[in-house]
Amino acid sequence: MLNISHLLKSVLWVSLSVLAIDFLLAMFILRRRLSRWLYFKKTDAAVKQYGVPVHSFIAGDLSADDLVATLQTMHNIAERDAIRGLLLDNRQGSDRERVTEVLFRLGYVEAWAREAFGRRRTAELIRHIVHHEELPPPPRQRFAQIRRLRLFCIKRAIAVNQLGQLDAAFSRVFFREAMADPSAYVIRANVAAMGNNLEAHEIPLLLELLRQAVKESTELPVTTVKTTLVRCVISDLTQFVPFLNDEDPRFRFVLVDSIREICDGAKFALNAKDFPEDLYRWFVDKAARDESVDVRARSARVIRHFHDAAATLTLRAMMEDGNEFVRLHTVRACADPYYFELIPDIMRRITDPRWRVREASIKTLAKFGKAGRGQLAQYFLDTTDRFASEQLIEEMQRNGIIAEMLPGLSSEDRESELAMNVCAKMVRMGKTSLLTDFLGREMLLSRWTPAIASAEPITAAEKAREQLLDLLLVAPTDELMIALRTLAQRKNDHLSARAQAALETLQPSATVAGEEPQYA
Repeated sequence: MLNISHLLKSVLWVSLSVLAIDFLLAMFILRRRLSRWLYFKKTDAAVKQYGVPVHSFIAGDLSADDLVATLQTMHNIAERDAIRGLLLDNRQGSDRERVTEVLFRLGYVEAWAREAFGRRRTAELIRHIVHHEELPPPPRQRFAQIRRLRLFCIKRAIAVNQLGQLDAAFSRVFFREAMADPSAYVIRANVAAMGNNLEAHEIPLLLELLRQAVKESTELPVTTVKTTLVRCVISDLTQFVPFLNDEDPRFRFVLVDSIREICDGAKFALNAKDFPEDLYRWFVDKAARDESVDVRARSARVIRHFHDAAATLTLRAMMEDGNEFVRLHTVRACADPYYFELIPDIMRRITDPRWRVREASIKTLAKFGKAGRGQLAQYFLDTTDRFASEQLIEEMQRNGIIAEMLPGLSSEDRESELAMNVCAKMVRMGKTSLLTDFLGREMLLSRWTPAIASAEPITAAEKAREQLLDLLLVAPTDELMIALRTLAQRKNDHLSARAQAALETLQPSATVAGEEPQYA
């Protein structure tokens, strides 16, 4: 028979145990929050206390000896973390050596190295860097399988990242040492930090790491190595050429895309003379004929930076490539005023069998200003194909080409005639929504109309709206009737009287919105 008293005792002890565990967890959470609050409070106080001398040191107004003497009064972890942040976050490129000297003298460098490589190996590395002693070979990694686990490598990865921000004399040695770490997380942090002091002789090592990452023979992600590589300068690209002939098309594509990012990130306009000769020859002679579609397509964005006759010929040939995406990227790459002579070739892509290429060709032509708009407008007027006309006018409206042409209605030159004809064909096609919108809002048209000093009583925008109203009245639609009613109610609009007269003249039966559109 069940003993009730024993059962009650058991329930009581279980309840007390649960309450005790809850109490301990609550105390642990409160202690942790209190410790973090105290930590950040001390950090803020240290920033206020040491911020002025550190900024004076960065500005060059305080010597390293004076700063070290001032900072040696630090006593706790919060203050050391605050000083580390002040020195590393506010340093400039030219201050890296001076900041490294201060960090070394304050013991930061040795502490990070001990965390990453151990006490004995750190002593050997420091003697090699400071006293130029011969560096012994690295010791055999013990407990490598355990050290690979993420639980045991986070601190090493953080330390390696900190060491990578030091001056090149220190960071190069630590970089080579960290590459032997058994953990992929540490190597990833090491490669990412390497970009802070990337030098030409280290690029082949990075390229080899990139090859391994692409072929998935290492745990390093491709993006980590590529992010470091794209910090190279144009003059270092000659070291990419041997790797561009690799048999793996995916690796060649990643290389070409990295070169494209380097070129796009240049702070000045590039030309063929800025590139190494062997790299230039590879893109001009081989890239356009590479067996990989991705390599050919991405190469167009590099070739566009050459700005010479050979680049023009290569881009012209690539626009005739049999692959849709090669033609697409080439057309986009031609959106540069230098390649003005390629406008006829880009025009031919408007009739490309692939709609992406047709869309890209219209957007590219819009980048050439008045000349590009004129070519598009003339092609729109000449074509009688229904689908070509509709896609062309939709892209012209979407890319703001029609909005840029409408102010020409107020002039009396070739541009005005072209704009009139384009608007007239849009009315015949029934594509009047945008035109009606510009008619109803003078401010919208005034934004696209250049300010021209004139003694005439009406502005250029008002002239353009008058011409637009005449064109739209040829085939009035329900949408136009609504716009006319709105204009008639605006007594301060110069088209108010004309809108009122048009409303009195037009009858509901005159609406031709349902008529078949004309494309000629």
